[in-house]
Amino acid sequence: MPLAIEDWLTVIIMALLALITFANVLVRYFTNASFAWTEEVSVFLMIVLSMVAGSAAVARNRHIRIEYFADSGPEARQRALAKFGAAMVALLFGLIAVLSARVLWDDVQYGE
Repeated sequence: MPLAIEDWLTVIIMALLALITFANVLVRYFTNASFAWTEEVSVFLMIVLSMVAGSAAVARNRHIRIEYFADSGPEARQRALAKFGAAMVALLFGLIAVLSARVLWDDVQYGE
């Protein structure tokens, strides 16, 4: 139950993506024009979806790894590899947060 928020966010974001895309297809079909904002909103929602789904995968211990190496060998090696994997995931999320903040700052600074 603790991951219910991530699961519901995933469902809501996927539904929003489907609705936005469907609305854009309908508008293009009937008017030969399209909503200009749908691409930017879709990209933003896909990024949020990746972050939410990635955090849920890490919380469930279902993130990508090579099972042959992660689950074989001595217990000490398995723990060391699990700690290394967790550190790499934390580093990745930290790097994404820092780079996203820099992009946001550039957008604010240049008035985009």
